[in-house]
This record gives sequence, C-alpha cells and structure tokens, in this order.
Amino acid sequence: NVFRGWSQSDVFLLDRGARARGRVVAPDDAHALVTVTAGQDHLYDGRVRAGRLLLLTNEGAPRYQLLGIDPARAVDPAARTVVIPEGAGTIDGWEIAGSRLVLHVLSDVRSHLVVHGLDGALEGEIELPGRGSVSSFDAELESGRVLFDFSSYVHAPSVRLWTPPRRRARRSGAGAATLGAPTTVAEVDVPADLSALEVSQDSVASADGTPINVYWVHRRDLVR
Repeated sequence: NVFRGWSQSDVFLLDRGARARGRVVAPDDAHALVTVTAGQDHLYDGRVRAGRLLLLTNEGAPRYQLLGIDPARAVDPAARTVVIPEGAGTIDGWEIAGSRLVLHVLSDVRSHLVVHGLDGALEGEIELPGRGSVSSFDAELESGRVLFDFSSYVHAPSVRLWTPPRRRARRSGAGAATLGAPTTVAEVDVPADLSALEVSQDSVASADGTPINVYWVHRRDLVR
C-alpha cells in the first residue's frame, strides 16, 4: 500500500512464492510487482489472507466497503466482489484477526468493533464499556486476539484485550450478537469515582433542521 495524502492510495501485489523457504523479498524476473490500483482519486487498503486479496476502499462507497478478489485476477476490477458492503456507519479501520475480520465502525458518534468471518458473514460486536471512542487497535494474525484502547467521558483511558470465542456466534434476530467483554490490560488511575456517572445522548435540530448529537454527562440517579 502506498498512501498519497488523504484522498489517494495505490496498491501493489507481489507473489513471493508458495513455499516459506526461498520466498523472495523483492520483485525479480520471475516475481513481478503487479499494480492492483494506482493513480485513482480514491483510498484503498489491501491485504492478503487465505489466498484472497481483500481491499478496503471508498470508491463507490463514501463510508467504505470491503472487496475480495482472486490474486491471479488482481488487475481486473470486474473480478472484485463485495465481501462487506457499505453500511450506515463509516469503516474507520480494519484488521485480520485469525479467521475473522474486525472492523472499527463509527456510527451514531461512537465506536463499534464489529466482527465478521473472512467470508463477510456478520458474527457480532466486541463488547465495549459504553459509549466512547477507540482510537487505535491491532490484532494477532494467528490467535485472533484484538488489543485496543478505549476512553469516554465517564471511562478513564484504558487498554483492553479481546480473545475470540472458540465457537462462532450465531446471530439471533436482527441485532448483532455480543461476543463477550475484553479484559482490561491497563487503565489510567483517576482521582474520581466515574462509576457514579453515565452518558446519555440526544439529538436536537439546528436552525436549518440539521440534527445535532448532544451528550449529557450526569449522575446515574438523575431524574430527567
């Protein structure tokens, strides 16, 4: 991936060889560097997993979508298929976590860590402490564990670790399943009892009718 500012990126693919021993580290006569996409006014982020090239892009999807393609046909845009379509929220980042895909989705002015199978099937969400923000996260490719930070108006900044369940979750009804709470690795010690507070969210209309999200930080026992 070659990023050219905030509005353009290029993706190149190098076949290093099927066997771990003797894999090349740079293009040569037998291993050409293939241009997947270049010079377009869109953002692309490409990664390979399980013999498939995955592309996160905002081309044709302002809130981003994830595409899949056979590496042997990487130069053919017509060969791309939608793995995870554009949704109501914006995909702000993604990681490959073992046999799963974890997406950081911004929706309703809050972070969500949404888990899909490699085929795009929705499994659910990693349980977060509440309304708040994830500013960075990473995943182990083999174990599937996910490490991320979290903070909010009523949660001290912390680092948390999520371990995927052995059995895949099955969705029940229209909502996404909750895939369990992560463990807290580290948390900033604050000289206040934040557990007595909570955050509520409302939407108010501006003068021109545009909805504006408003947060209320208040005591849990406050009667509104």
